[in-house]
Amino acid sequence: MSLLQTYLRTELQEMLDKGIRLTTIGNIEALRGPIKETLLETMEMTAHNKGMVLNLALSYGGRDEIIMAVKGLIRDIGNGKIKDEDVTKELFSSYLLYSRSAGP
Repeated sequence: MSLLQTYLRTELQEMLDKGIRLTTIGNIEALRGPIKETLLETMEMTAHNKGMVLNLALSYGGRDEIIMAVKGLIRDIGNGKIKDEDVTKELFSSYLLYSRSAGP
């Protein structure tokens, strides 16, 4: 992970110059200390860039993503935000990390 931190520090200016926005999928909460701090700072500094999007998959697993989506659906059904009969493939997809959405 120290390689990631080094990369982010050395490439930040180029990302800014070229309008590259850094995003991630996965559980970045699993990252610790200066590495997480550098990642979050880089994402914040590039958040408004309109060029290419560089999406890093960090601490990512397909099963984890499915579990997180299911928990989000359960939460929203329990809160009355959606009805269980409204759950479709398209709605489920909106809860997945890659969609960068937290549901409807």
